[in-house]
Amino acid sequence: MPALPYSPNFDATSSQSSGLFVAQGSSMAPTIAAPDVLRIYGDEPYARDCVRDDTDGYPLPPCQMQQRPGVIGGILIPVNAGAQITIMLNCKYTGAIPPRMIVRANPDVGLLADLFAVAPQGSGWVNVVATFTPSADGVVDVDREQCSSNAFTKWDNLQITFG
Repeated sequence: MPALPYSPNFDATSSQSSGLFVAQGSSMAPTIAAPDVLRIYGDEPYARDCVRDDTDGYPLPPCQMQQRPGVIGGILIPVNAGAQITIMLNCKYTGAIPPRMIVRANPDVGLLADLFAVAPQGSGWVNVVATFTPSADGVVDVDREQCSSNAFTKWDNLQITFG
């Protein structure tokens, strides 16, 4: 497996609060969440229009709020060959076009095309879920995209289930 550009610090066998995320898991199918993995890539406009919201969040504040259309990314997730992985983010949005989570194509792990998970319709926090099984060990990159103008998307509570 290639070296990760960060050193995750989590315990996949316990429940712990870590900023924007909650980690939960069991020895059969651990669910993890790494603190401080929501990073903003791109130019200054993205950084200006994606902010921390201390008034809302799921299950508790804070959350990350995207204030205009565009992609924010940089969630890097290590994967193992043959082990199904489920990635879930909670989101809340106001636009007519639902936001989506994008697991970027990575031929090195057998993901030959981008995998899109569109947020379901809802008036509160909803789950955006992507599931796949890599064919080789490696890392996948997960982005979030707001698709509507004059709207916002709030992201929180990243959960990753291996197994």
